[in-house]
Amino acid sequence: MKKILLAALVLSTFAAEAAYIDEGFTCDSTDHLIELSEAWNQNDMATIQKLVVASECDTVHEHREVKGVMNPGTGYVVFRFVDNDKTAVTLTKFLKDY
Repeated sequence: MKKILLAALVLSTFAAEAAYIDEGFTCDSTDHLIELSEAWNQNDMATIQKLVVASECDTVHEHREVKGVMNPGTGYVVFRFVDNDKTAVTLTKFLKDY
């Protein structure tokens, strides 16, 4: 029984970390994510352009795997991209299979 529970725990832990993002936007910090969200709500294209040009935020248009997902429960998630191990932040709604 203990082996079954342990196996289930290992599988559920792995499944919880298996995630990807297909589309949406990511930022390199929560501060930049908040700044981008506020600029989007105010239709402030100058701020959005500044964040993108400085590589502080970017859009995602292709399937990218992520790992190490942390959800602080405030509408965003922090993770690392599998392909380059770079840390990013996005809105929870953009992350799939999490």
